[in-house]
Amino acid sequence: MAMQWTLMALCLLLKTGHSENPQWFKNISTNLFRSPGDILLGGLFPINQLTSNLSQRVEPDDIHCDSVDAYGLAMALVMKYTVDEINATPDLLPDVTLGFESHDCCRQPAVIMKPTLRFLTTGSSDELEVKCNYTEYMTHVTAVIGPCNSEIAAVIGKLLGFFLMPQVSYRATSDEFSDKLQYPSFVRTVPSDRWQAAAMVQLLNRFGWNWVAVIGSDDEYGKQGKQQVSSLASDANICVAYEGLIPIYGDPVPMIREILDRIKETKVGVVVLFSVSQATTAFFKEVIRVNMTAVWVASTAWALHSGLITLPGIETIGTVLAFADMTQPVSLLSPYVQELFAKLEKERLQQGTPQPSSSSTSPLDNPCPDCWNLSSLNASIVDTELVQRTAFSVYAAIYSVAHALHDTLGCSANKCSRHPRSNRIYPWQVLPKLQKVSLTLNGAHIEFDGQGNPSIGYDLVVWIFQNNTVTFRDIGTFIRNITIDKQSIPWHTGNSVVPTSTCSSDCQAGQVRIVKGFHSCCFDCIDCKEGTYQNKTDDVQCTPCPSGQWSTLCSTSCTLPTYTYLTWKSYESVGLALAGALLLACQAGVGFVFFKHRGTALVSATGGPLSGLSLISLMGGCVSLVLFIGQPDDTACRLQQPLNAVFPTVTLSTILAISLQIVCVTEFPERAPTHLENLRGPGKWVVVLACCGLQMGLCGWFMKEGPSLTRYVASLEVNFLTRFLSCPVEPVLNFGLMLGFNGLLSLISFMCTFMAMKPVKQYNLARDITISSLAYCVTWVIFIPIYAGLSDKDKSIAQIVPPILKLDPVNMPPGKSATSVHSDCSDIDIDGTVEAEMSKLQRQFRIMEGDRQAYRLQSQELIRKQRVEMEKLQEEQEELQRSLRVSQSQTRKQRDNQDVQQLQTLLAQRDQPDEQLERQRINQTELEQEILCIGKKLVEMKKGEVSASNSQKSLSRQTQKASRTLENKLDRALVCFNEQLAKNSQLREELETLRMERVHFLQLHRRLDKELQEIRQDIGDVIRMSTAAYDARVEAQTKMTMMKEKAVKDLALYNVEVKELERIIAHERRLKEFMATKCNERSGQEDMQDLTRRQEMKEQRRTDTGEETLETLEEVFQKIQKVTGEDDLEMLVSKFIQVEDKNFALFNYVNEQNTQAEALRDQISQTEEEMESFHVKGLQQEQEHQAALREVEEQQTDTESEALESEEKANAISKILDQIKTGINSVFNKIACDRAVVEDLLGSSSGIRDNNIMTYLSQVEQRTNELLTVQAFINSKDLDKDYDPKLMAQFLLGQSPALQKQAAGVQPSFTGEDYDTEGSLITDEDDHPLTLEELRQRITNGVLHKEAGLHAGKGREAKFSKLSTLPNPRQRSLEL
Repeated sequence: MAMQWTLMALCLLLKTGHSENPQWFKNISTNLFRSPGDILLGGLFPINQLTSNLSQRVEPDDIHCDSVDAYGLAMALVMKYTVDEINATPDLLPDVTLGFESHDCCRQPAVIMKPTLRFLTTGSSDELEVKCNYTEYMTHVTAVIGPCNSEIAAVIGKLLGFFLMPQVSYRATSDEFSDKLQYPSFVRTVPSDRWQAAAMVQLLNRFGWNWVAVIGSDDEYGKQGKQQVSSLASDANICVAYEGLIPIYGDPVPMIREILDRIKETKVGVVVLFSVSQATTAFFKEVIRVNMTAVWVASTAWALHSGLITLPGIETIGTVLAFADMTQPVSLLSPYVQELFAKLEKERLQQGTPQPSSSSTSPLDNPCPDCWNLSSLNASIVDTELVQRTAFSVYAAIYSVAHALHDTLGCSANKCSRHPRSNRIYPWQVLPKLQKVSLTLNGAHIEFDGQGNPSIGYDLVVWIFQNNTVTFRDIGTFIRNITIDKQSIPWHTGNSVVPTSTCSSDCQAGQVRIVKGFHSCCFDCIDCKEGTYQNKTDDVQCTPCPSGQWSTLCSTSCTLPTYTYLTWKSYESVGLALAGALLLACQAGVGFVFFKHRGTALVSATGGPLSGLSLISLMGGCVSLVLFIGQPDDTACRLQQPLNAVFPTVTLSTILAISLQIVCVTEFPERAPTHLENLRGPGKWVVVLACCGLQMGLCGWFMKEGPSLTRYVASLEVNFLTRFLSCPVEPVLNFGLMLGFNGLLSLISFMCTFMAMKPVKQYNLARDITISSLAYCVTWVIFIPIYAGLSDKDKSIAQIVPPILKLDPVNMPPGKSATSVHSDCSDIDIDGTVEAEMSKLQRQFRIMEGDRQAYRLQSQELIRKQRVEMEKLQEEQEELQRSLRVSQSQTRKQRDNQDVQQLQTLLAQRDQPDEQLERQRINQTELEQEILCIGKKLVEMKKGEVSASNSQKSLSRQTQKASRTLENKLDRALVCFNEQLAKNSQLREELETLRMERVHFLQLHRRLDKELQEIRQDIGDVIRMSTAAYDARVEAQTKMTMMKEKAVKDLALYNVEVKELERIIAHERRLKEFMATKCNERSGQEDMQDLTRRQEMKEQRRTDTGEETLETLEEVFQKIQKVTGEDDLEMLVSKFIQVEDKNFALFNYVNEQNTQAEALRDQISQTEEEMESFHVKGLQQEQEHQAALREVEEQQTDTESEALESEEKANAISKILDQIKTGINSVFNKIACDRAVVEDLLGSSSGIRDNNIMTYLSQVEQRTNELLTVQAFINSKDLDKDYDPKLMAQFLLGQSPALQKQAAGVQPSFTGEDYDTEGSLITDEDDHPLTLEELRQRITNGVLHKEAGLHAGKGREAKFSKLSTLPNPRQRSLEL
């Protein structure tokens, strides 16, 4: 089918190419709005414009549309052209003529109802029948094309939907019509407004405009479009700074001015205008008047409107980006209209009939009486851009209906299976076919979805201003997604670049947005601190770095830390290595000398083997220092501190052994000979081994408890990017014990040799040990506080330095042997002088030690205070830097630049009116001077040329006449100028008054809005309670339903079980009867067996006695044969056995059935009891739910009444507050208070508000005091009155004791509005869900508390008013 239509279109094109116009142009009718046919289509077009005032409408017909609308007339002509083209195409509707009736809708709902009712009348009459069933109701038309906008389409859409009459609109774009439940018969050939809103939002996103204003017209089209754009913009992170509506039915100018003011206030550069053309025209008139420039995003309703592009000054509004329906050109429309109007003109001239009167003709019969005068010159109405781009919508709508009729009538290329003349075609039969239409028209594919929307997108065009004309340039398209050719857009900006429209500039890398106010697009940029980073560009909070990573200031990512260490190439390592090597060389040299002279007395005097051991340990300590240099690893870190502690321990233990020998000789001379040999022999090695063993134990404990380097690095809290990696000194306790043990050895050695006396003429070994041990202790005492304040790198270096600085007390200068010191106790000569000096030194040492402790404490306190002060200064510095960064941000700089530019612009504009007035005055002065000069010349010419000719006189008269004419014109210009000045002053006064009223209205609006929010919150609470109660009720009903279903299932199961039990009982009964029978039979058998035995015994006796029994047996067997009919004895026995087995099986079955029957009876009784209990519980629950529902309804009623009372109280309080404000304003004006002071304090002059009333009262009090002071001064000048100079001076200076005691400060009034009901209802501790009773109790308490607050506030206000009425003591004293 689609191929046939394509071929047909190609044939038409070929035919058109060979001839100027098609042949069927010659047969067109001159009736513009009506054409007969087998099937009629109705058309609704805005052929005329409204010319009457709807506000003065009294009667239903009091609506006049007498001005022709060129666009609506063009759309009606498109319908006529399309119908004529379809009738000229025999393949579409063969042997079927399509007719139409076009009517005027005047864009008014009241006008469109008449033609719509006309369409719904019966086909044979103009009556609208009322029926119970409209299935076979034949309407006047089969389908309706139109109307032109969404507002009036909604008026008739539901009415036509009732009859299921197809309605195809060519301009109604509201998304409301996608609802097939309300508009079941509506389809359209233009996209929905939802698509248009999505296209606009994509356009804003494409150019990065996130700070826009959305304006709509105050009708269904504008309201819904504005709402959709705002909603989609919010989803796309676009902030709508302002939303407004342009009135349609009233005077729109005041509202438009307010809208433009708000747009200027919000500093918006892009405005989305979703409005009809009428409101848009009024809007842009004001835009041109105020000289506003912006980027305007146009909706399809006004994008191509001819009334807009012809406005004077339209080229000054800026850039207009417009959306237009994606359509195809109707190529033969223009020649068709040209031919039609030529034929109409020719017919009018031939007939010579006058123009029909509009008053005598009904609009239903002739929608356009003025169209009688149309001629070929008017054919250009279809050549406008708007008509060319929208004609295809009407064209496609009619063709869609034609294709639906083609399918409904069952037509082929030659004939139709059904014909309207013989078969009735109802509208509801055409509707399903129309909804499934799929055709290709002029290269465009048209198909409707399930909501009646077509598969058509939008063209994006830009307005091109050239030589006071406007043309349109296509720059993009929108089908699901928008495509834009940005290079083709001429931007009307200073540098022809894309304008920006953002509330705040984009943040730099490493900065996040801190939102200001209510719009997410207004923000400040804050730098991300260390340890945080910017994850996304639109983040509002810096993201903390993951564990094990860190970042610097203003980072966009986190990185793993890097570690440094003492390399062999660093200067510190080289210096320490050289020092260690030098010391090692010295120690090696001494060791070599000792080894070489190991057998001499000198070596023995220095300690012998102990001295060699100490040298070896010192050399080992020097060598172990290499573990502190280079990249550390687990092994090196494990050995660093233990080796650094063990080698000094060996040296100190040898010193301790020698010190013990000295103590033994000096302190215990009597026992020295007996014990000295032990100390000199194995005793010294015991001491060395004991000390070394204990130190090794401590080192082993340290190595066991301490973490490895790998585990230490993994457990570090990463708050750095680069750090010096040193081996962990953990645990600190073990490390302290190792170093403390060495210190203890050194201290013991010092104590042992400190008090030893100096030997006479001998080498003083005790002095060397004292000095070396003291130096060791002092070194570590100095090292510990210094070490605590160093960095990680310096700590590693500091651990190397002390071992290098340690002194070797064993390498003594040559002298006598230590063992010879005081070899004989009798040689000891105690010198009193030495003892006195020693005691003096000891006292000095103790004094210095005390001073050192005091200085240490003082230094620590001073350091602590300095650290606290440094922390405060650091915090202040960070705060200042943060403020500096914010103030230096691009957003603030841009905003400051914008403010400066705006101020410069306003200052420049302020001088323009003065300059214009000055130029006008100068021109007026020049004109007056010229007039005086001309007058003087005329006088001279009159005096000098009295005898001139008549021609000269006429010239003089002409000159005088011209001068008088110029004078009159000047007078009129001056009058107009003065009138304009007076009007300008009046307008300025009106503007000032309106501004004051606007400020007052905004205050009132905010207060009412606050009260409305509170009321809505209360209503929301009540609704939530009601919803919860309703949900509980629904849940209870659901449970009841489930219980009922369960009861029904249980009953069915119960019935089944009862039947089964009855069957079992019956079986058991039968089994019981059978058993009873069998028991009787067995008892009978036993009797028979006894009888048989007796008989056998008798027969035996007879046999024994010789009696014959054969005859008796034969008689019995014969009887059995008669009964059974069986002669064979064996067969008889086998049958008897079978019957017996069968009877026994039946007996077992009966027993089983009886047992099951008894069990089922028990279950039946139990189920009946459960059903009865469930029924009772269900009734109880139903009663409880109903009672709860009634209680909730009562609570809702009470809450609503309380809300109304609260609203009335709030209104009363607002009135009282307004009266107070009025009184304060009156007093403020009467006593001539300075408003400039208030403006400086408040920053604005918006009048008295709730938040600044205390400021005004303070100014009134201050002014009153000034007036009272002046009055006191005036009274002091009055000589007739007596006054106290001292008291008067106190009043003048404001130091009156009575005033100081009785001066009452102004206290703010207390109202119940300050009470936070929500905060009092639910506290932070109430985490558990509240029951209905608890919630009701809390709401009641809150309301009571609020009312108490209101009464208390009123009491305080009354008390304050009474206090204010008391006489002022200052005034009373002045009057005296």
